[in-house]
Amino acid sequence: MARRIINTRPALQPKGWERRQGTREHLLEAVFALVVRTLLGPLSSSWILRVLGRDLVTPTAASDAAKEKLILPRAQILKRFIADFLDLPEDHPSVARACISIMAPFCMLILSDRRRIKRALPSVGLGPDDALDMARHLAQFAIAGLEAVGRDAHKKASLRPQQNNR
Repeated sequence: MARRIINTRPALQPKGWERRQGTREHLLEAVFALVVRTLLGPLSSSWILRVLGRDLVTPTAASDAAKEKLILPRAQILKRFIADFLDLPEDHPSVARACISIMAPFCMLILSDRRRIKRALPSVGLGPDDALDMARHLAQFAIAGLEAVGRDAHKKASLRPQQNNR
C-alpha cells in the first residue's frame, strides 16, 4: 500500500518538496498531498468525504456498520504507521494521541465552513490551487510534531527507574 501511495499522482509532489522516496516522511507527505488535494479540490471530488466526515460527527444507526468496515481498518493502518514512525508499541498512549493529531487537520478541512475560515483568516488559501502548499505545510507540521513526540516519549521512558526482576 505504501508504494502505491508514494507512486500515485506524481503531480501532487510540487517542485521544492524534498523527495525522500521510500522514507516514512515521504509517505506521510504523499498521503497529506493526496487527501488535501481531494478535500480542497472541486466540490465534485470532495463531496463524498464531506458527507462521510459529517456522519462521523452526527452518526446514524444505519451508518455504524459501514463505519466499522471502512474506518477501523484504516485506523489500524494509521496506528501501525504512527507507532513505527515513533518507534513505540501500537498501544502506547503517545501513538493514540499522535493519531488524533494527524487526523485533526483533515477533520477541520472536512467539517469546517470555508467561508467563515476565510473571514477569520483571509490569507489562508482553501481552493484547489492552494492544495499543494496546504498539504506541504500540514505534512511538515505533522512530521515535526511526530519527531518531537517520539523524542519526548523515549526520553520519559529512559528516565523511568528500571524495574528489578525478583
